[in-house]
Amino acid sequence: FALFSRHVAPCRCVAEKPGAPPPAEATTAAPTKKLDNLFFIEEPKTTNVTESESLSKSVTHSGIATFIAKVGGDPIPSVKWMKGKWRQITHGGRISIEQKGQDAKLEIREVTKSDSGQYRCVASNKHGEIECSADMHVDEKKEVAQLEGDLRAKLKK
Repeated sequence: FALFSRHVAPCRCVAEKPGAPPPAEATTAAPTKKLDNLFFIEEPKTTNVTESESLSKSVTHSGIATFIAKVGGDPIPSVKWMKGKWRQITHGGRISIEQKGQDAKLEIREVTKSDSGQYRCVASNKHGEIECSADMHVDEKKEVAQLEGDLRAKLKK
């Protein structure tokens, strides 16, 4: 019961949960990554980044996440970036989106834990639409004072 046509190919889907037993084999339909005149040359990669320090500090060390994709086709496809299934990401504020020919880039500055999740790169031209995805894992920033305290406690032992 498709609302719109989308090319699909099977892929293996694995859910991660710490301490859980390995998942059973499962296949699910996923959008294809190649058509005759529309394809990915390079897909964005999953990234791990530490969230930015609190803005109240005099010096802010920004966590920056960058996703890069390279697309090909005739004509060169246009690229849009999505977070999760439905939310399209737009340029502005902490978010920078660029496309120069085949190269597409999504950059998120001052990342926070809430930026974690799946990011999808959707490329389209007159021949159709393809997509691929990458995950971003944001680790919480440890407070400097807490780290210094832990270090002092370790030195006393």
